Amino acid sequence: RLRKIYEQIDSMEKTEVEVERYFHYDELFHFFVIAGLALLLLELAL
Repeated sequence: RLRKIYEQIDSMEKTEVEVERYFHYDELFHFFVIAGLALLLLELAL
């Protein structure tokens, strides 16, 4: 009986499922901003 149930499940129509993916990005521009400001302050000081 259980085998018959599994056969019925296997014979059912298979449907595709759409999956949305989300990506997490780390913002790394802070290092460049700090370096740029440091160079700007250094130029103004000289």
